[in-house]
Amino acid sequence: MSIKMNKKTSFESELEPVQPSRSELKRQSAARQKLGEELAALSPALWKGFSLSPHLLAALQEYGRVKGHEAKRRQLQFIGRLMRDEDCEQIRLELNRLKAAHNLQTIAFHELENLREQILQNTQGIWQELERQLQEKRPELTAEAREKLYTSLRQLGETAARKQDKTGARALFRALREAFEATSGEEASA
Repeated sequence: MSIKMNKKTSFESELEPVQPSRSELKRQSAARQKLGEELAALSPALWKGFSLSPHLLAALQEYGRVKGHEAKRRQLQFIGRLMRDEDCEQIRLELNRLKAAHNLQTIAFHELENLREQILQNTQGIWQELERQLQEKRPELTAEAREKLYTSLRQLGETAARKQDKTGARALFRALREAFEATSGEEASA
């Protein structure tokens, strides 16, 4: 009876790099493919903000052109394979930055919608709240410019509330958005 010594010593096993399991390789491949799918969902103008290889850019453009379900699936697999050569961490960071910026815009949009609704309902204390928010977000506005803005918003709100139409509410929303997003250069023209 001979004893086979196939087991390596702990010292030898520490020197050899540990290869990922087949399941881990599949998870990595699926993650790259999902990242490629997120890139493909963006508009081509946003791709310029990423450092992508020309081959990957061409594959993303081709994904936008193909129509069939199976063709899109195969193209996503190809994009996932091309993602092996890309810096996936940097791409993920950039995607997260874009999502965060979009989320901030959505929050600001909802805040403006709430202000509009409160103005239309003539909620108690809405004008003080509006003044506080304008002072916080647009401190460069002079008192005269703020007063002119309040007057304009009040007139739009009263008109929209009286008519009960969506056109007036949209005009009020546009005025609110311009008031909160305008730069100090636009203040002079107001």
